[in-house]
Amino acid sequence: MNIDKTDLQQLIHQYSIEIVPKTLRQIGDIRPWLAPGTEVYVPNLRGHKISDTIDACAQLQSQHMQAVPHLALRNIASEDELRHTLDRITALGIRRILVLAGGAKEPLGPYGSVKDLMKTGILQTYPFEHISFAGHPEGSPDIPPDEQEAAEAQKQGYALTYPHDYYLTTQFCFQIAPIITWLDRLRARDITLPVHLGIPGVASTTSLIRHAQACGIGQSINFLWRNGRNIRRLMGLSTPDKLLTDLAIYRKTQPENAIRKLHFYPLGGFETTINWLRAIEAGNITLTDEGFTANT
Repeated sequence: MNIDKTDLQQLIHQYSIEIVPKTLRQIGDIRPWLAPGTEVYVPNLRGHKISDTIDACAQLQSQHMQAVPHLALRNIASEDELRHTLDRITALGIRRILVLAGGAKEPLGPYGSVKDLMKTGILQTYPFEHISFAGHPEGSPDIPPDEQEAAEAQKQGYALTYPHDYYLTTQFCFQIAPIITWLDRLRARDITLPVHLGIPGVASTTSLIRHAQACGIGQSINFLWRNGRNIRRLMGLSTPDKLLTDLAIYRKTQPENAIRKLHFYPLGGFETTINWLRAIEAGNITLTDEGFTANT
């Protein structure tokens, strides 16, 4: 099936993006880079202070973005710290949040999983209107497949019990096959949460492999190695042209699919990724037999 420029423009319409506090401090004013109201996710990695995440969110809110802080539960040492964090977030007028266990193997406090938070009832006492949970199309190195499926069902049950705008924001992927397989599994089990699909930004292949290894994304690592074997490819920049082309085709053939928007992980290439997205938005792309090339 053929696609045109409009298909790609519609695919990335109102995308969200992630930025780490250090990059935001370096950029300063993000308004020249993003449209007002863009959802900008801010992670909280183990070893980094949650105050850095909240300060970055405050900056984003003041610059007319929609900040989405990560609530990495394994990084939280106590209920008091959790409540203090949520108090600070909501005081900024933030009504969007991503709730996830986090990448650390051992929790600092009582929250080893999202289920642990759900059982407390704490989250629904705060005025969040948009709540995202982590999604794993290629699985997670810390979660056996049966436990992942159980967690997805628990998130669905929570969303039905406490109605708000819930969705799954996924790890990034490099090819469409595992995405479709995962979406089919969700549908077969009546998991109806919308999906915000993670897409890698424009970065070097070596950087992408490093991040994929950190996330335990096995199929994607194999894909990168197969497609970046020579030094020129490993050192050059990689763009997700083929994945976006495949997703645009998938949307046309499966219009009722669960994907609601794309969520980009710049992986150190924020400005380069934005310039690439702008070229698509403006239609500055060349369609090819294999997909397209953005003319940045």
